[in-house]
Amino acid sequence: MLLLGSGSLIFGSTSLVAALSAGPEGSNPATTIFVVGAVLSSALHLSCAVSRFFRSPDGGGSRSVVISSIAAALLLASSVAVVAFQGALPTFLVPDGGMSAIARGLLAVAVATFGLASLLIASSWSRSNVLYWYSSALAMTAVGLAGVLLSDWVFEAVVFWVGRIALCLGGAFLAWSVRAAERVADRPNSVVAELFKATVTDAARPELFFRDGEGKDG
Repeated sequence: MLLLGSGSLIFGSTSLVAALSAGPEGSNPATTIFVVGAVLSSALHLSCAVSRFFRSPDGGGSRSVVISSIAAALLLASSVAVVAFQGALPTFLVPDGGMSAIARGLLAVAVATFGLASLLIASSWSRSNVLYWYSSALAMTAVGLAGVLLSDWVFEAVVFWVGRIALCLGGAFLAWSVRAAERVADRPNSVVAELFKATVTDAARPELFFRDGEGKDG
């Protein structure tokens, strides 16, 4: 859950800063912030997807750990912005030349990573509305970043606007996944159980399939 939240917070905050500083034709700092934020976010979301196969939903959370994770995510996003504005990173956007090779390469990595994370989550989305919308959000984010990559950061390109719309849909789907999680949050650890259903066998954890005293046959 912390990996999911941190990944979303980093991409959301870096995208906002990039949008506010891009200008009418885009800028190197804005492109750098957006691309680096996308890569970091994709790595965290992939870690979240992979962790479902190794972690157990047992155990309670710690408020201090949650606060520390949020603070670390915001600090990382802020650090990316500061370093980008100082020009300490390689050039990501060449004036009148589009994105540099390193920017295109990192963006392609982010597209592939978001897509892989979506596929890992999709393997069990039929058992959870939370996973369905989360997987859809990751998939739409991958499509959106692919549109940005294909446009070469040209705002007037049709594929760039298709990418932006896909990124907006990805954000909406992520919000719907949170809404779906709220619907099952009426008992302790229920949301965590939703995320980890695919990693627990029926025989080992039958209580995951019982709710308010009612069970499912089979």
